[in-house]
Amino acid sequence: MPDKISLTPEKDISGGQWIKADTNTVGDFTAVGYFFAKKLSQTLHVTVGLINTSWGGTQVEDWISKDAMLASPELGAAAKKLPLTWDEVKIRLDNQLKQYAYRGQPVVNYTPEQLAAEPALFFAAWQNGNVPGSWEWMGKLYSYRGQGFMQKTIKLDSSCNKHTSVLRLGTTDADMDVYINGKQVQKGALSGNFQVNLPAGIWKGGDNSLLINLKSGQKNPAGAGTGITGAGNDLYIRFADTTVNLADANWHTMPDISKPYHFDFLPNNTASLLYNSMISPLIPYAIAGATWYQGESNVDRAYQYKISFPLMISDWRNRWKQDFPFLFVQISSFGTMQNSNAGSSWAELREAQNYALQLPNTGTAVTTDIGDALNIHPKDKLDVGYRLANKALVLTYHLPGFPESPLYSAADFSGGSAIVSFTHAQNGLIAKDKYGYVKGFEVAGADHKFYYAQALITDDNKVKVWCAQVPQPIAVRYAWTDAPVEANLFNKEGFPVSAFRSDNWKGVTEGKGFE
Repeated sequence: MPDKISLTPEKDISGGQWIKADTNTVGDFTAVGYFFAKKLSQTLHVTVGLINTSWGGTQVEDWISKDAMLASPELGAAAKKLPLTWDEVKIRLDNQLKQYAYRGQPVVNYTPEQLAAEPALFFAAWQNGNVPGSWEWMGKLYSYRGQGFMQKTIKLDSSCNKHTSVLRLGTTDADMDVYINGKQVQKGALSGNFQVNLPAGIWKGGDNSLLINLKSGQKNPAGAGTGITGAGNDLYIRFADTTVNLADANWHTMPDISKPYHFDFLPNNTASLLYNSMISPLIPYAIAGATWYQGESNVDRAYQYKISFPLMISDWRNRWKQDFPFLFVQISSFGTMQNSNAGSSWAELREAQNYALQLPNTGTAVTTDIGDALNIHPKDKLDVGYRLANKALVLTYHLPGFPESPLYSAADFSGGSAIVSFTHAQNGLIAKDKYGYVKGFEVAGADHKFYYAQALITDDNKVKVWCAQVPQPIAVRYAWTDAPVEANLFNKEGFPVSAFRSDNWKGVTEGKGFE
């Protein structure tokens, strides 16, 4: 399906064609979809046709009809306020940008020199951003096209003042000026890799402020947009005896609206734009089912996803007048947050996705074990597609012998421990660890504070979890982080156990909704 947005439902498509999958055509197609179809075709000995209707980085609300949103008690109020014209969309975007960037406070126009002179603490009120990353994936900066600032506070030992260092900002080739503690250290773009050699005396002990004035988007590739680009391990400050990595989500962002700017019209500007142009024209085309790989753009509203995601599935089924199979990929591992007590929007989104399994004829593919904490687009597409195919072969075609990931079933708290039971583990569980240790579990008592816990596989589908610091646990969690890189519990067929929590305590995304 051609990428297209529309404010009203359409009945037909312009463009789009059936193409035979071969070495000349699959490179521009969905890799997950290709491997999904390949396994189905090889197993069922039939030709499989896929309709690829997708747009990366979009929100679930883009794919729900306005009528369905209006009928939803959760989303109806927001749906009534949706813009009806593109001029109204422009006004909406400008209001949202200013509300987001200034957190509801009056707009202030900053100069680079003024910001460079501010102490690191000044920037704590700005919105967070991540590096590497494009502003297109950072809140209401999504479709903003203009200049801006990024700042990071870096805590260093006083000895760093005496040494030369290297500042490395990956492959960023944008026009930008760089300031450290009020002093400009680079003006303009650098071709190739962005590296600045710094003399001694630039850094100081304590909090240092690294400020970047972004005057253009990335030039190569042009589609990368505004932001800092490069591999996570290629963004750092290097001293003779130590390296400080700069790749994390603890940067601060601010658009410079004193300079000319505009907005590109994109799906996340409002709701239903992709349903209107990339789903509605397909109805009632005969389909055998649907696969879905989305969620990263909804992590900030993960709690509401428990409603919006099942709503979308039901909406499509109602319009096709068919409860077709709906299979989805649970979002993978990304980010540096490893503290369950601080909360995890990514873990909450995975939980919300699994909530949709309450609908009939649904299934999931768990992928936290094949993600990349520093890359939101992990490279392993084959296993993702094959795991989806496994579920289709069992759910739709009723074939035996195709395993899937274990899911949390229940937890029994007694005797100072938790006994956790799982589905899809009838042949047993294993820990992928050379010493046999099970990792990734936490328990909490009545104070709601979680501690890392020991765990032992006690039965084919059961794990005992305990912690000396929590003599009477009342809650257990597993892989409850943005990127649960240490979680290592699998079934014997090699499929990872899905992240879960036994508690329903308030998370970090509860109360946040679509506007």
